[in-house]
Amino acid sequence: MLRILDGEVVILSAARTPIGGFDGSLVKYSAPQLGAVAVKAAVERAHLPPDVVDEVILGNVVAAGLGQNPAKQAAVGAGLPHTVSTMLVNTVCSAGMGAVIEGVRAILAGTSRVLVVGGIEARSRAPYLFGPHDRKGSRVKGELRGYSFTPALPGPDAGIDDYKKFIRDLRMAGFKDANTFEALVCPFREATSMRDYAVKYAEKRGWNADFINRFADESYAKAARARDEGLFAEEIAPVGDVKDDEIPSVERRAALREKSDNPCS
Repeated sequence: MLRILDGEVVILSAARTPIGGFDGSLVKYSAPQLGAVAVKAAVERAHLPPDVVDEVILGNVVAAGLGQNPAKQAAVGAGLPHTVSTMLVNTVCSAGMGAVIEGVRAILAGTSRVLVVGGIEARSRAPYLFGPHDRKGSRVKGELRGYSFTPALPGPDAGIDDYKKFIRDLRMAGFKDANTFEALVCPFREATSMRDYAVKYAEKRGWNADFINRFADESYAKAARARDEGLFAEEIAPVGDVKDDEIPSVERRAALREKSDNPCS
């Protein structure tokens, strides 16, 4: 049984990367790579040598394709020793906060003294998933078993029938978007997404699309103003040449709304 120690938990520093748009300025960076930038900056700002960090706990939702232990990748990428203890937390939207809570628990329990905690995500890098079985229950062939994936991307001379066949093959393979499957769709009600819940809540409160869009526009305007006035500069750790948050333009938001089937209108 653990004995909870008396004492305070102190935050020594904080750092984050810029916020990138979907397929935007940070598209080439994975979640562990972005995490490494923030972890390194946080340790440096705390004026601590890397080897005094006992543990790194990071939250992450879409982990598909990131490889083993993304938290360890971020820690080592930040210059921390390979011996540092690491853990990944996935409580969906509260994953980053869950990592903070676990860090507090570790300090109060006396198992760690110095930790780096936070969250990492790179939705632009989320892969598409398929298999291991198709919709008929047959195993999809893959490289692990010495085969190549059967559906092939149509070539430059392909016709509409070739693309239709390609799409049918992908559907038969149980093709899924990790962004949607791992982050937006309820595991207990597969046909229900976050958007569905948001629409139901808006309808319950009597909010129409115009009200929601005006509120969103005000939020984006505040974020853009804060960015332009340099209010976020102190907390941001630049990633390559990117040092500012990427905020969707008015034109971009309007285009997205035109494509959206919005039942709140």
